[in-house]
Amino acid sequence: ALLIGGSDVSAFVGVNGGSASAIGLQLASADFGLALLTSRADSARTWTSFQAHADSLSFVGISGITAQATGINVAINQAGKDGDSVVDYRAGKTSLAVPISASTSLTLSLDGSEGEVIKASGALDIDLFGFFTVKGDFAVEQRSQDVTLSDGSLIKAADLITIGGHNVDAFAGVRAGSADQVGVSLGGVNFGLALVTDPADEARSFTSLQATAA
Repeated sequence: ALLIGGSDVSAFVGVNGGSASAIGLQLASADFGLALLTSRADSARTWTSFQAHADSLSFVGISGITAQATGINVAINQAGKDGDSVVDYRAGKTSLAVPISASTSLTLSLDGSEGEVIKASGALDIDLFGFFTVKGDFAVEQRSQDVTLSDGSLIKAADLITIGGHNVDAFAGVRAGSADQVGVSLGGVNFGLALVTDPADEARSFTSLQATAA
């Protein structure tokens, strides 16, 4: 096992970092734990597990653009060898704490029954020059899952990407957020989008969407 962790991490990607004219992405107050595991009996069998939380990720440097995500959570659980299962960190299964500082650890809690997974969630608040705004909770996930079609046939381990939003408000028009805004406003939206692909035939793909708006 190779364990890498960080606590209260801040980072910047862009130009002129640390100056008043900085332009780029600013990450604040992030904790993360990464576990890289290899079987001693078979070095081809490897596993990667990652969990992270950050207070905020924001775009800075261009007047008129506000883009920020808060309460960000990221999780990755992968097996390196085809056909291998992922590590299961549920209670009573694998217990692994990654040191993230001299005195603090992050205990991995990834659910192995989900299989290989990459997922992220957070609250987004975006304003583009007062023309387009969106605010709400979002999540995206990539994993594999058995899917049954309406004719009763089964796709084993279908490639699945899901995108969801909760209590989303959006506006497109002019003078967003002001008393005299003009445009189209959408409020209280909950939605779920599933993009499914047959791994045996990538030409077979399926799209499912459900949404409600207050």
